[in-house]
Amino acid sequence: MASGNTKTSLKLENDSVTRQLMTVLVFMLSFILTSQIMHLANNRNDSGVPYSNSEHTYTITDEFEDSSTLFFDDHWIVVPNIHPGALEIHSFKYSYFPTYAHFENVSINSRSGWNDLGPNAVIYNAGEFPTLIRFNGGRGRHEGHYDYCVAYLNRFKFSNNISTAYLSIPDIHGEARVFCNGMYEGELGDTSSETKLDFSCGYYSIPIHANEYGYAEVTIVVTCEEGTYAPGILSAPAISLKTTDTKAIVISSVWFAILITITVFFTLGGFIITRTTAGLHKFGILLIYELAFLTYLTLHERYVITYSVTRTKACYALVVIMAATAYSFVSSLFSNSEFNRKHPFFKWDSLVLVAVGLGLGVIPLIDPTVWSDSRHIAFPYIYTFVLSAVMALKILFFYLKEKASTFGLVASATFLFMFVYMHEDPTTKYNIPFYSMYFTIAISVISVYFFFLYVHQYKALAKTSERLRYLVKEKTLHISEINRDLYNTNKKLLENEEARKNVLSNVSHDLRTPVTAIRGYAELLSTARKNMKDEQIDNYLNNIIKRSQQMERIVADIVELTRMESNTNEFSFTDVSMAELLDELYMLYEGDLHGTAKKLTLDLPEDDLLIVKADPKKISRVFENLISNAINYTYDEALIKVRAWRSDADKPVSEQRIHIEISDNGIGIPKEEIEKVFDRFYRAKNSGQNIKGTGLGLSIVKTIIEHHDADITVESRLGSGTTFHIVMKATF
Repeated sequence: MASGNTKTSLKLENDSVTRQLMTVLVFMLSFILTSQIMHLANNRNDSGVPYSNSEHTYTITDEFEDSSTLFFDDHWIVVPNIHPGALEIHSFKYSYFPTYAHFENVSINSRSGWNDLGPNAVIYNAGEFPTLIRFNGGRGRHEGHYDYCVAYLNRFKFSNNISTAYLSIPDIHGEARVFCNGMYEGELGDTSSETKLDFSCGYYSIPIHANEYGYAEVTIVVTCEEGTYAPGILSAPAISLKTTDTKAIVISSVWFAILITITVFFTLGGFIITRTTAGLHKFGILLIYELAFLTYLTLHERYVITYSVTRTKACYALVVIMAATAYSFVSSLFSNSEFNRKHPFFKWDSLVLVAVGLGLGVIPLIDPTVWSDSRHIAFPYIYTFVLSAVMALKILFFYLKEKASTFGLVASATFLFMFVYMHEDPTTKYNIPFYSMYFTIAISVISVYFFFLYVHQYKALAKTSERLRYLVKEKTLHISEINRDLYNTNKKLLENEEARKNVLSNVSHDLRTPVTAIRGYAELLSTARKNMKDEQIDNYLNNIIKRSQQMERIVADIVELTRMESNTNEFSFTDVSMAELLDELYMLYEGDLHGTAKKLTLDLPEDDLLIVKADPKKISRVFENLISNAINYTYDEALIKVRAWRSDADKPVSEQRIHIEISDNGIGIPKEEIEKVFDRFYRAKNSGQNIKGTGLGLSIVKTIIEHHDADITVESRLGSGTTFHIVMKATF
């Protein structure tokens, strides 16, 4: 049996693990599908516009409509060591490039800037890439800063109906100054000063104007500080008309607004929810992650334009912070797991990895050459990949059976995809980076997690609250019952105390009377015996005997009641015919009433002995007391009825009952005292002074009836009589 249960348990665990892995696989496939859709719909690929190698010219015909955006990542000309000042004073023009060392057929599709000009690039007027000249003191910076300058050139031929187009280049490392047909048009890329900040919509462009012949000779001079990582243009330049350019601006702004809105809603909702749950520390970690991500997005996508090196340093640090917080968040899901309790290191390993991340963040401060070395700049991304892999492996090996394992794996996969696209950073048509999509997915999934965490804990709290309300109600009811019982007990004690006083008074009176009489007779016999006749002496002696018997009866009642209440062995049960017992008592008492106005009747069924299991002496005492009371508490003319019968005769004997009823038309019992008549020492107020008794008779009756597992009830009306009804189990 135990083996079967173990196999069933293992099967359920395996099924659960399979479902978890399938869920994660579905998410991974959806991420891959999302990536492919993004690549198809939002990737910045060359538009294939016709190009003349001999004229070095792109020809843009009438097919270039308002809704089109054309991308140009091939056939660029790169001329090193061209300072923007040379174009401002017209010492360099587009037509002068053949006389300079330059590259033709340059491709702008590398994330390395001018360090990688593409496989088809051809150098002219030099054997290799010329040594870059260090220009001292760029604009807005103090002396001692050195810049490198490289010019990107291309010529565009527009149809006759196009005079102005808009040039956009979303990703430039450095400051880019744009000239068209020898005229300065504007700036793209980063700022020229370390302290200067410009705010934009994340997508911006500058106009270029064709000359009267439809030509636009474009020169883009990129200025980078010495040591800049991947200097130059990193994404294919785009040319569009005003309508398309405005559309790109709107889409970029709306997407950023959506991200801000999602973050704000998550922050507010998460704060409200985690105040009522145990996830406040998780929310704190995610809040740090959100702030780091939004700062990264703002800088990297140039919603805030800053100095190139400053931006690279900040993004470097922000990637490390995001990786560390992502790992800390996933680890926090399992902080209270059984595995962590056995292996405390894994509860705090996130702190170790955060410390490693901080160490990576210090590297640029120690070694400024980091920003020009691709091996060093890759450190944060390697760090993120390692942490994502460790997150997933920890869950797979140690936490797979935990409730949060599925969510943890999905979160790890989401963070991994986001960091991958941060590293690859594919260029997009609109300023909607791939990694921002995964941030949105991550926030949505985490929001769902916190929502279900809240719902689960809310239900648990509601269930606990309902349970507490039930327990409070139950305890209150119990306390009320105890209070009521205490009140009734106290009342009973007070009544018993009063009854005890009354019975002691009655007993002392009843005992004093025969004692006084005995002493009186004894003194008379002692002092005047010689003067008494024998008849008088005998009379006194008989009275002494009668009084002593009266005393004996009072003491016997008290002793008998006490013994019956404390010792069930006083009873000897046997089959007793209630018909015969009642008939004998009838004959006895009917003779006692002879010559009085009181009448006793007996009503018994024919041919039914009414057999019960009883102690003959004890049960006889019951009816003796009841009949005697009926005779004593009636008027001079009275009718006492004794009746017995069997109920449920058609049922099995075990379900049949024998009923005995004794009724009279005497003085009755006050209504408020009926429930007290069976109390020890109790006598009704209307019992009269002339009717002697100890108040123990009905207590003895009640005790005997209870020992017979029978029931006795009483009905009475003051002045009309009383009826005692006894129900016993039939045995034959």
